[in-house]
Amino acid sequence: MLILPLGLGTKLRRMPIVTLMLAIVWIGAFVVDRSEQKITDGIFAAAAKTGVRDAARKLFVEYCLGKHGKPSLCERYAVLIRTGFPHKTKVRDGVPELSKKDFEGLGYEQGHASTLRDRFSHCGASPLCFKYKEMVWSFSAANPFRSPAVKVLSTYSNYVKAEQRYLAELRRMCLNAQCLVRGNINLGSVAWSQLRHGSLSHLLGNLLAFLIFGIYAEQRTNRLLYLAIILLGGSLGMIVHTQFFAGNDTIAMGASANVSAMMGMFYVFFFHSRMRFLVWLPRRVYLGSSFFAEVRYCFPLFFVLADIAGGLDNGFSGLRLANVAHMAHVTGFLAGVLGALAIVNWRRLPKTFIYEGELDDLRRLEGMRSLGMQLAFANRMLERNPENLRVREIGCAAALRWIPQNPVHFGTSIKAQISKFLRDHLATFCAMNTRAGNVALASQFVERLPVTIPYQLFLANAGQKTILTLANFSVTHANPWVALRLYDLFLMKYPLSSSYEQVESYCADLISQLADTTSNMRSASSYLKMHLNSPLAARFGAWLSNIELRSA
Repeated sequence: MLILPLGLGTKLRRMPIVTLMLAIVWIGAFVVDRSEQKITDGIFAAAAKTGVRDAARKLFVEYCLGKHGKPSLCERYAVLIRTGFPHKTKVRDGVPELSKKDFEGLGYEQGHASTLRDRFSHCGASPLCFKYKEMVWSFSAANPFRSPAVKVLSTYSNYVKAEQRYLAELRRMCLNAQCLVRGNINLGSVAWSQLRHGSLSHLLGNLLAFLIFGIYAEQRTNRLLYLAIILLGGSLGMIVHTQFFAGNDTIAMGASANVSAMMGMFYVFFFHSRMRFLVWLPRRVYLGSSFFAEVRYCFPLFFVLADIAGGLDNGFSGLRLANVAHMAHVTGFLAGVLGALAIVNWRRLPKTFIYEGELDDLRRLEGMRSLGMQLAFANRMLERNPENLRVREIGCAAALRWIPQNPVHFGTSIKAQISKFLRDHLATFCAMNTRAGNVALASQFVERLPVTIPYQLFLANAGQKTILTLANFSVTHANPWVALRLYDLFLMKYPLSSSYEQVESYCADLISQLADTTSNMRSASSYLKMHLNSPLAARFGAWLSNIELRSA
C-alpha cells in the first residue's frame, strides 16, 4: 500500500518564490556538480591505499574464529564488514588505476552481501544462522573495534594503524572536495553537503516532500524567516548527525535535513488543519482514493516516527549499503518546530488561518458595505482557503443580518445570493465550530434564522452529530424552539437513524412542556404554515388544539 501526501488541498495566496528557488538550486547543483565521482573515487583510493578494508575483515575472521566459528563461514561473512567504503557507489569506467580493482569487485561483493543479509533476516529456527548473525551484529555495532573482545586480538594493532592512515587520507580528500565527514566539519563542507545528492531518486524524494509542504509553509510567514529556518535547521541537522551519529568515514550529503526543518514549520503552522492523502493498493489496478486526516495526528505517524525509530535502531542499520541520516532529519525537524513556535508567538494569528496574507483580505472584507460584494469576496477567499472560519463567520453574519421578515423587500438576485451562501457555508461553519468545541457560537447563528426560513435549506450539509449537539445545547440553554427545529431537521434528514425513535419521543416531551404563551402559539402557527410536511407538524397541531380546547 502506498500513501502519498497531497498537501492541504487549498489554493495558494501568493507565489512560493523561496520554495521554488531552493528546488531549482538543488536541481542545478545535481546537474552541474560532478564532485560525487571525485569523492567516491577518493574514498576507494584511500581504502585501497591504506588497506583498511582488508585489515577490518581479517580482524573479523579472527574474532569469528575466537567465537568457535568455522574458517570457511567466517571468511564468507567477512564480506559484510565494509569499513572504508562509501554507502552508495556505482561501477564506472575511467577511474584512477588505484581504485579500479575495487570498482570491478564491488558488483559481486554487493550482491553477495545482499544475499547474506537476506539469509540473516530469515533465519527461522536455525541456531547456526543466529550464531553467525549475532557475531556480525556485535562486531558491526557502535564502536565495534574499541570493545575489549576485539582489542585483545592479534590483528587489532594492524587494523588501528590502517584505520588511522585511512582517516587521514579521507580527511585530506574531503578538504579538497569540500565533503562533510566527521574530521572535516566547516562552513564550506556543511553548505555543500546540503546541495549534493547521492542519486536521482534521493533528489526526487526530497523535492517531492519539499514542494508538497513547502509551498504552504511559505505562505504562513515572512519569506526571509522561512529561508533562514530552513538553512539553519538543515545545517544544524547535518552537523549533529556527522559529529555524533555517523561513522568516521561516513560522507553526509543531501537536503533531507532542510526538508525536515520545513516540515517542522508546517506541523506547527497547520497543527489544527487537515491534510489530504492519496491511498493506492498495488493489488488492485485503480488510481486510488483520497482522504483528509488531521495534521496533528497523521504527521507524526507518517513522517516523524519513522525517523525516530530509525535513529534508535541498532540492528542491521550498520550493515546497509544505503544509509539514511535519521538523526539529521530529527534534528532538522526539531529546529523547524522551535523556529515556527517562535514565529507563531511573535506573530499570532487565529488557529483557523492558513495564510498571513489573508489578514489584509479580511480587513477589506470587514470594511465592505455592499452585501453582494461582501458575499462574492468571501466566496473567493473560501475557494482559496476553505478552513478560514472567520470568513465564514463574517459572510454568514452579514447574510443573516440582511434577511428580512418579509422576503419581498429584496430583489431576486440578492435573495438567491444570500440563500446560496448560507446553503453552502452555514452548515460547514456550524459543523467546524462544533468539532472545535465552539458550540455556543454555532448555536447563535442557528438562533438567528427566522422561523419563516426552512432549516433544511441552510443546514442541508450538516451531519447527525452537529445537529444533535446544537439541539442539545439549545435545550440546556433554554431555547426550546431552536432545539425543536433542529430535532425536526434531524427527523427529516435521517429517518433510518438508530436515534430516530429516541429523538421523536424526546421532542414529544419537549412540546408538551411548552408554556401556553401567546409567543409560543404564534411561533407554532408560523412554523406549521412554513413546514406542513415536517415530522413534528402533527404534534405541533395537537399542542395548539389542546390549548384552544382549554381556552374554550
